[in-house]
Amino acid sequence: MKYLLLIISIFIFGCQTGFKKITKKYSDGSPEEIYLYKNKSDTTNFQVLHFYPTKQMCFKGTVQKNKFVGQKIWYYEDSSIKQIDSLINPCEISNCDCDVVIERYRKDGTMRDKYKVINNQINGTVLEFDSIGRLEAKYEVSNGKRNGMMFTYFKNGVTGFKANFINDTIQGFALYFYDTGDTLKRMRYSHGEMSLPYTKWLENGLVLNGDYFNDEQNVIWTWKDKTGKIVKKKYAKYINELIVPD
Repeated sequence: MKYLLLIISIFIFGCQTGFKKITKKYSDGSPEEIYLYKNKSDTTNFQVLHFYPTKQMCFKGTVQKNKFVGQKIWYYEDSSIKQIDSLINPCEISNCDCDVVIERYRKDGTMRDKYKVINNQINGTVLEFDSIGRLEAKYEVSNGKRNGMMFTYFKNGVTGFKANFINDTIQGFALYFYDTGDTLKRMRYSHGEMSLPYTKWLENGLVLNGDYFNDEQNVIWTWKDKTGKIVKKKYAKYINELIVPD
């Protein structure tokens, strides 16, 4: 039905505006690319349509003064939207690296992610969504790398994690949460790896703390109750990797 409506709309469009031009064909003669012109005397303004070998439309874009404007839209073979590129500025037809806001979708119509591309690199806020369209992660990117705060979310919308990134690496402290919103743990990162101090709020009501003493190989772990009283203490030495005790 969607394909039939598309054919009807192309026919109506062609009748109202002048002519269409098949610029590319498949080996069987079916169109791969069509230009639809609004005015026979103006070949700088037209609509571009690309088709799969199955004759389903796979791309649609609008050209004004020989530049793409508005939105460039890609489709799956079942005619559902695959990706929408909202152009920030008019873009040369021959340029595949336009400055755009990109929205990508799954076949069922749920959004996969949304982000901005400037100078062929992701810049700005990136949004990622789970399989039913709920926000799963949000983070800042500059020049293609995570720079700034990153948040992840549970299915109920509660924040599950937040941390600051510099050049794709966690900088400083990161916070992890239970799906109730209560803090699970607070841990420090150094050069992208776990460091100390470390604090974890355990489900049994105790609070586990870890910190260095003397040097960065010797660690003291303490378990405290709700009043702050130490109920357990453990010393450990680590050479290669920190291991949090149970």
